[in-house]
Amino acid sequence: LAAAPAATAPAASAARLGVFEVGMRVSGTVVGIFPERSRVDATLVPRGAGGFDREGRAVLEVGAVVPARVAKIFVGESAGLALPMGLAGRASIADITDAWEANPLDSIKIGDVVWARVLRRRLRDNVRPARYSFELSLRSSLLKTMKSKKKKEDDKKAPGGADAKKKK
Repeated sequence: LAAAPAATAPAASAARLGVFEVGMRVSGTVVGIFPERSRVDATLVPRGAGGFDREGRAVLEVGAVVPARVAKIFVGESAGLALPMGLAGRASIADITDAWEANPLDSIKIGDVVWARVLRRRLRDNVRPARYSFELSLRSSLLKTMKSKKKKEDDKKAPGGADAKKKK
């Protein structure tokens, strides 16, 4: 079965950000099965980025970098994003770009697939069924911090890395 184009588009841009690597384990959720086309649609989440809480609600971890699709633009305010596992979140106008722009929301369009970092999560128990809402950032400086932290951790684990130097 072939993967859906929607699942491969974020993966290609993820490789540029260093989020996914060849051979890396990922979690996925099947969101559609189309036997007549021999196709399965899935959402990919980097391992450790998300899961389920005790009540079985889908949840993303704070600090995780995940693919998102721009679902709605609230003019002058924020962007509504569709997240993996059927979740939703918002990116404030201040969290769209690093550089100053008169209208940062002009840099994205509905349907764009982007990478977002989870800044905060909140359980909304005033709606039924109760679900999480997420505050996200699309700022490239926040997306790159994950890559630099991961590289530092890998350097420490590598032979002759920071851990080996401390032992001497």
